[in-house]
Amino acid sequence: MRFSSLVRYGQRKFFSSQTVAIAVSAPSIDCPGARPLLSAHVRQFTAPPVVKSSAPVTAPSADRVWELWSEGNLFALSIPELTAFLKAQKVPHIDPTWRKSTLVKQVEEIVSSMRSLSTRSVKGSEIAKRSGDELSASDKLGDLTTEGVFDSASSFVDVQQSGLYSGSDSMGPIIPRAFQLMHASLAPDVVLSRINTSLFPGGSATLQAYTFLPTSAANSNRARFSKAFQWCVLNLWNMSMDGEMHVSLGRLLFWKGSNCYSTDAKTAEPRFMTLWSAQQQLQAHQPYTWLSIASEKNRADLEEYLTQNAYKRTDPGDEPVTSYRVSVKRQNREILEGEVDSDHCTTSLKPCWERFLLTFYVRDEMPDVRIQLRARLPLKKKTGDMFSGVKLVKAARNEAHVAPAIPGDLGEVVFATKRSVRTWKRTIDSLRISLLISEVSSSVAYSANPKNMTDETRLEYEIRCMVPQQTDNVDLGAISEEVWDTVLGFSKVMEQGMRVFDCSPVSPA
Repeated sequence: MRFSSLVRYGQRKFFSSQTVAIAVSAPSIDCPGARPLLSAHVRQFTAPPVVKSSAPVTAPSADRVWELWSEGNLFALSIPELTAFLKAQKVPHIDPTWRKSTLVKQVEEIVSSMRSLSTRSVKGSEIAKRSGDELSASDKLGDLTTEGVFDSASSFVDVQQSGLYSGSDSMGPIIPRAFQLMHASLAPDVVLSRINTSLFPGGSATLQAYTFLPTSAANSNRARFSKAFQWCVLNLWNMSMDGEMHVSLGRLLFWKGSNCYSTDAKTAEPRFMTLWSAQQQLQAHQPYTWLSIASEKNRADLEEYLTQNAYKRTDPGDEPVTSYRVSVKRQNREILEGEVDSDHCTTSLKPCWERFLLTFYVRDEMPDVRIQLRARLPLKKKTGDMFSGVKLVKAARNEAHVAPAIPGDLGEVVFATKRSVRTWKRTIDSLRISLLISEVSSSVAYSANPKNMTDETRLEYEIRCMVPQQTDNVDLGAISEEVWDTVLGFSKVMEQGMRVFDCSPVSPA
């Protein structure tokens, strides 16, 4: 008797592939009672394919990708999300057979390349008089009665001491920035302190209860600055950019027509506003000008301070070093900054600074403090070749001024300052940093806006410090505290000499 049987051996599912059924058939047996022998003949049955959802995968936002990249956790994104992000960034060719590691590598390259800021479109006549990012405000010595340009909302975000960074989808390029407004006499933070509840009715000594206590303005401002500084330095390291800490001292001026300064029509008195609201107004509309300035009476006091704190002169000889700082606007509206020596020979040409941290510290007495953490992108080789051997400025009839010498097809000179600089240096080996303090006497040498031409000379002081590399294994908290203490000590010494400006607040009329 011949018989055959079909044995269902099992099903197995490999990830998202089709289900495979394996059947084993027994051969015919002529002898009754004989034990059937299984043959090696295997038949494979293919199950119907699994129908996947046709719902499109939404590409993750640029801010979410940046957060994951800064944490080293891009693998948290799924393959469809990585693919959708690459498509949103208009990657020309995406191979569907790429593994997840290959997709992550492609995303890392895109995030690393998203470092250049789009230069704002500003007319040439406005560049010399506005107080924006393209030109350093301390280089414009013109008419202070001209109100600044109100820009659209910028991409600066505040770094609160109690919260982590969280951007929005409208930020644009993935460049994290921080903006801070602090006052020497105001502490916006509180601290939690445990209290004793054992004497309350039904109270227990083991109950952990807390209350709010005020903190000093000095401790609060120090902590807020340290947090923002460390956060921004980590971002610089992630983008492999060399940063510089730059501190200038002067006065922060607001325009009365802005929303930051509004009066009540009945009482004609300024309305109260929170420090957070004032910071938001400054961040969004920039209704201010930073005036970097010092008094001649500060010279003797500051030289004594530098000697007592082991600062050494770096200039060859006792005479200050004279140079020119020139701003060039190209036809594509890109702004370049050039350094020109006393013989009008170009010594360097670089793109504008990109600011990653901007902190304003308003004091009860002048000077106020502006702290910047900034970095430059390298100059493109094509641009460098075009300007190779080209003079930016030349001597003018007036020895104190210069005249543009750049060919018209390369751009135009919009501003130039003459600078006489004396520099002191102190190296802190334990922190692997060097603090540079410069005394700058600057005057307008050329301006595309005739209103800004003046023969007055302004005295300024600035503090600079190169940001260490990640491989140096430095303590960023200790560096931020050293910079903060240096700034406070330096500004304290300047108070007496700055009183000559009589720039104290007055009550509204």
